[in-house]
Amino acid sequence: MISLSLDRYNRVFKKYFDHFLQICVWGQNLLFIMLAAYFLPIDVFGTFSFDYVIAGILGVFIKLGLDSVYIYFVNRLDFKTTIFICAAIFVSNLFLISTVLFFTKIIDVNIFILAFLIALDEIYYSIKRVDKEAKEFLLIRNSLIFLRVIAIFFFHSNETQVILLLVISLIPSIFFYSIVIGRRYVINKNKQFTSSKIKLNSIKSISIFSFKSTISNLLGVLTVKIDILMLALLSSFTQVGYYEVGARWGFLAMIPLTLFSAINAPIITKLAKRKSYKHLLIYFNDSRKKIFYITLIYFIFLIIVRQFFSILPNNFLYNPFDISLILAFGYTVSSFFGPTGTAIVMLGYPGSHLARITLSLLINIILNLYLIDLFGAYGAALSTSIVLILTALMSNKIFLNITNKYNDY
Repeated sequence: MISLSLDRYNRVFKKYFDHFLQICVWGQNLLFIMLAAYFLPIDVFGTFSFDYVIAGILGVFIKLGLDSVYIYFVNRLDFKTTIFICAAIFVSNLFLISTVLFFTKIIDVNIFILAFLIALDEIYYSIKRVDKEAKEFLLIRNSLIFLRVIAIFFFHSNETQVILLLVISLIPSIFFYSIVIGRRYVINKNKQFTSSKIKLNSIKSISIFSFKSTISNLLGVLTVKIDILMLALLSSFTQVGYYEVGARWGFLAMIPLTLFSAINAPIITKLAKRKSYKHLLIYFNDSRKKIFYITLIYFIFLIIVRQFFSILPNNFLYNPFDISLILAFGYTVSSFFGPTGTAIVMLGYPGSHLARITLSLLINIILNLYLIDLFGAYGAALSTSIVLILTALMSNKIFLNITNKYNDY
């Protein structure tokens, strides 16, 4: 009996080991950000947080959705053709962006390099996921982040040093996988492949898919980070610093929904293809309950921590745990409805999902304009929390309409 239980736990652990490693990545990144907040003056930390967001947004433009392109096209075309077209698009786009930034000088070179490395890192991760070698990639990523955490104890004089730590920690894995993927491309024995034989339709299809993925990714990033951008533009980097500390802890409430979305996506796709919509709803509702209970437990934990924090002497202009609680409340309410956004896409309605994200972003911008002026960092958190709840309600309505339509047949 004991051996059977151990075997079952071992199977579960092996099945979800990638997700465990991803949680470790998030955890170590959180530790790194908190150490940066501890070592840097709060306004300097706010500047660093703003620069990090800009690097992430620029990374979306540099990446051009090529991580999604590879996942979608590699089995429809072949490895060599997909890599060749993706590499050509990436290099051309990188040259265009770097030329514009060189002449305009609107972004610091360190931020550009960080954005470039972030983009490559995400593309390589998608390749390793398709190759079912994500464990290896995530183990290397965890090791490098651990070294980054150690390094920040010695290098934290200003935001530039912290950004350089991010840059340096990304270089080894990108250099290694550039060699690995380049070597695989060279020795790939696809004798029918020549650059001159690549069909125009393939280039056109990949370009269109790349453009759509970029728009979707950009909207997704802006939806999560628009509060920091607007807080920096409408208020001060000091408030950005306080907000980022609280937001990082609040965003942990999103992890259960993110993980279950990744786990559920292939299963929902499979059930939808089989037209097993009753089983899909049973599976979805079971996942929804698990997500909600895990998120609720974390929300209660934050309340307890907030009460303990209130008895300690502090001179914070804004209490980071109040910001965490406001955001975690929004995530907890939205988790009640489950990963409806992922389900909508997997059921074949990406347009509805994109419209929902666009509308949510517009509402978030309007609320931020009004609430930041009234409440500062608390206003940014409040607007994000309201939008999370509204978005969950919209997604749930769309999801129910889709599933009810299929159940009527």
